[in-house]
Amino acid sequence: MSKEFAKKQPLISICILSYNRPETLLRLLRTIDTKRPGDIEVVVSEDHSPRQKEIHETVTQFGADKPYPVLYFENKENLGYDGNLCEAVRHASGTWIVFM
Repeated sequence: MSKEFAKKQPLISICILSYNRPETLLRLLRTIDTKRPGDIEVVVSEDHSPRQKEIHETVTQFGADKPYPVLYFENKENLGYDGNLCEAVRHASGTWIVFM
């Protein structure tokens, strides 16, 4: 996360699982729109893909100018869909969780 955000608990955590698809991930991230940026956070969980560096750069660039936190986490090994889903939820702090 490139900015400091207030420690207020977000209402919604938007959890995104990522593996080897930075272009598709960027398209997805650009669809996030809110009139209440203080109520959301975006959590991207990357599942140890060969394109991990590109995905990290994509998320970092996307989150640089957003008024809400964009959090990025990398798994040290590939956990598969279910394991990556659990990791995303583990890092989320919202009252509600939405998966994209």
